[in-house]
Amino acid sequence: MRVIARWFALVLLAVMVVPSVAERAPRTPDPNPEQAFSATGGVTLRDAVAIVRQAFGGKVISAQEIDGLYRIRVVTDGSVRTVRVDRRGRLVKP
Repeated sequence: MRVIARWFALVLLAVMVVPSVAERAPRTPDPNPEQAFSATGGVTLRDAVAIVRQAFGGKVISAQEIDGLYRIRVVTDGSVRTVRVDRRGRLVKP
């Protein structure tokens, strides 16, 4: 009988502790920022900058919207690269 009571107490303790540990766990960012859509149905300029930073690293020196695409200029390894991102968060080849 004591074994069953100890087992029950252990299970009860585990059920009470596990949810509180899960609530304190830090939330991780979306592993695929290309799917981070805004409320308007596409990525925002800020999302596009994050996509370029993840893909190329470096320092973003400008970001603007031109003809439905985001144009982000980034310095990598001492050279300036222009990267275009569409509204779905995909990198567009020149």
